[in-house]
Amino acid sequence: MFATLAGEYPREPRPGEDDLLGEADRRLAAGEIDPVEHEAVRRAVVTTVVGELETSGLAVLTDGDVRHADRLAPLVAGLGGAATRRQVELPDGATVAAPRFDALPVWGSPISIDAWRWAAQATEQVVKQVVVGPYTISRAAEPGAVPRADLAIGLAEALNAELRALADAGCPLIQVDEGALTTIGAEQAEWRLYAETQRRLTAGLDDTHLSLGLHRGGVDPTGHRPILDGPYRSFLFDGLGGPDAWRFAFAVPNELGVIVGALDVASTERDESEVLVWALAWAADRGRTPERIGIASNGSLRAIGRHAARRKIELMGEAVGIAAMGPIGEVAEALDPDPLESRMAPLRSMAEAVDAGRTAR
Repeated sequence: MFATLAGEYPREPRPGEDDLLGEADRRLAAGEIDPVEHEAVRRAVVTTVVGELETSGLAVLTDGDVRHADRLAPLVAGLGGAATRRQVELPDGATVAAPRFDALPVWGSPISIDAWRWAAQATEQVVKQVVVGPYTISRAAEPGAVPRADLAIGLAEALNAELRALADAGCPLIQVDEGALTTIGAEQAEWRLYAETQRRLTAGLDDTHLSLGLHRGGVDPTGHRPILDGPYRSFLFDGLGGPDAWRFAFAVPNELGVIVGALDVASTERDESEVLVWALAWAADRGRTPERIGIASNGSLRAIGRHAARRKIELMGEAVGIAAMGPIGEVAEALDPDPLESRMAPLRSMAEAVDAGRTAR
């Protein structure tokens, strides 16, 4: 079992610390430092963040997407698009500028390899690279000269080159965030479009561990087959997303991994260990082995600030340690023997969703 981040970590420092990134961004915009000096600050902050995640007990690390104020901007620019002035929220809760493409996307050179390499050199732990997927980008984009379906396909083909470059560079795990899948419902045409984007996005990557990130909500059962027919080896889903989220988790074959987004990014309050441990237990209760089970935040932590985010991720590390003390089901029952009658409202709510998710709708 392991803990990981689903998406962003706060860029700003903890209370009392200097805002190195914010000041470097301001000085670069004012012409007081050059891009090389700015990059040196970003690398120093990434090293700190990676260390923070590791000491908190996370085992699959990221750079927290702290290098940029807008996590989507470098990807869009690297594929020939532009950021507009309209702010949109990605399904994981990250706020970004809506992209616009007036021509089909084109990949010219690696976009995220340097960022991944810098984070990876700061630790002996596994470091994954998170990439927003083509279907989700197309849903967030402003209307442009390229029709949305064509844009989604074009993004998939361009991002295939990016994923191949990451794999060739040695990236052991690539998380593709397609959080917009929770908004499709039963629209067959949209599921066909998604399936086509994934076929093109993942071509030639059979030997790479690809993980699909699903954020904030549940997937309509209509989408189970299009998602599970893809080459993904693990799936990060929103454990707080209700019965449909758990229906999807229970549909994932046991030989594949599931990562439960059970850490609530919408609240600064400390999460209950019982909720996190039970989330791991429910992910395992159909025979899935511990090495294929993880726990994560259920979206971007940036909005709650660094202090609260650090406290919360430490709880994930602690929960994994507790869960590993014995057979996971027995450990969970020792903490709270009847989740449906628990005094903890979040645990009762998740238990009700799990119970409902065991049956078809």
